[in-house]
Amino acid sequence: MVTFEPCKRKHHSWYEGTDPSWTPSWGLAGEVEICDRCGTVRRRGINDRGETITVQYIWPDGYREARDEKASKAELRAAWFKREQRMGRVAKAPKKAAPRKLRSVG
Repeated sequence: MVTFEPCKRKHHSWYEGTDPSWTPSWGLAGEVEICDRCGTVRRRGINDRGETITVQYIWPDGYREARDEKASKAELRAAWFKREQRMGRVAKAPKKAAPRKLRSVG
C-alpha cells in the first residue's frame, strides 16, 4: 500500500527518470523526476540559461484531496509527532541533577 503522508509532510524523494510519452516544448530540454515513495512524476522544461520554464506534475490516484480536506504541513507533522510519541520514539528531556553543594575555598 502506498502512503502519501511522508511526501506531504516533508517533500518528495526524487530520482531521475524517463517518460517516453513526453516531449518538451521547442527549445527546451526535458528533465523527468519520479518520487520513489509515491510515484509522482515531475516534468520540467529547462532553457539554455538553466531556467525552469515549465513544470508539470502527474500525481498518482488518491494523492490529491479536495481543498477543504487538505491538511497543512504543520498538521501533518503534528499527527506524525503524536504517532512517534505513542510508539515511544520521542526523546525525553534529561532528568535534572540534584543541586551540588558549593565547597568553600581557603
